[in-house]
Amino acid sequence: MTTFLSNPIMAQTKSNLQEEGERLTRQFWETVKTKNKVELEKILAPNYQSALHKTGVVNKATNMADMLGDKIDAYELTGFNVAATENTLVVTYMAKVIQTIDGKTLPSKSSGRISVWTKSKSGWQLLAHDYLKPLF
Repeated sequence: MTTFLSNPIMAQTKSNLQEEGERLTRQFWETVKTKNKVELEKILAPNYQSALHKTGVVNKATNMADMLGDKIDAYELTGFNVAATENTLVVTYMAKVIQTIDGKTLPSKSSGRISVWTKSKSGWQLLAHDYLKPLF
């Protein structure tokens, strides 16, 4: 499902926006899983933030350190929905993740996620990413 938030983007098709939001989000997850620090640095916007974190609101550097330190064994992403403006994609979806955080393997229940992408001169970057249900 794609929701349009402004008219300028109407020239793009709904399926293109849906595909772009899903592609970007899948790329992000794979980058975190493979611990590709160089690619993750490019994906995350300079002013990236995450709010539902074990220590509260965190910035790019803090969240990158956690993402690269935690272990994702496997994940499944489903139910993608995209809302779009000319330079923003808001992607909501369900994620079932087998992961280890701080040495503890978390239950692999499916939970809602949100990823907000912003278009810059260098392309799409992740501005915010959060769980719609706290893990901690």
